[in-house]
Amino acid sequence: MNLLDFYIPEWFFVALNLTVLVVALRKLLWKPVTQIMEARQEKVAQMMRSAEEAEERAKEIEARFAQQEAELETMTREKMREARERAGREYDRIVAEAGDKAAIIIAGAETRARQDQVRIMRESREQMMDIILRATAALIAEKMDGEANRRLVQAILEKEEVA
Repeated sequence: MNLLDFYIPEWFFVALNLTVLVVALRKLLWKPVTQIMEARQEKVAQMMRSAEEAEERAKEIEARFAQQEAELETMTREKMREARERAGREYDRIVAEAGDKAAIIIAGAETRARQDQVRIMRESREQMMDIILRATAALIAEKMDGEANRRLVQAILEKEEVA
């Protein structure tokens, strides 16, 4: 038998074997491999969709974070403004309270000064009266002739010296 000889039953058997092999391979390998590849493609597509959804959720979370950050900054500014206002009011209250206390202290000092002034005026009047009385007594003593008058003046002067 020569390789170039064409023998139909042999070729028919080879064709039949190839057809059976192709059908068997198609049934046993091609469909499962195709199904595995389709499943992998579906899994990859699903993973891509999941990744896109995760990216969208991440963008939403980032947007919410930015919004919350802006709200927090606004609230912080508002709280700072309120704190400054409270501090200003507290400052004004403390200054007013200090002014009231200073006014009370000044009023007390003025009252004491007036009392001291009145006391000093009274003491100086008393001293002036004492000097005037002594001077008058001295003048009267020089002009008095009677011993009784001298004793009366002497008694008054002694009384004044004791007091």
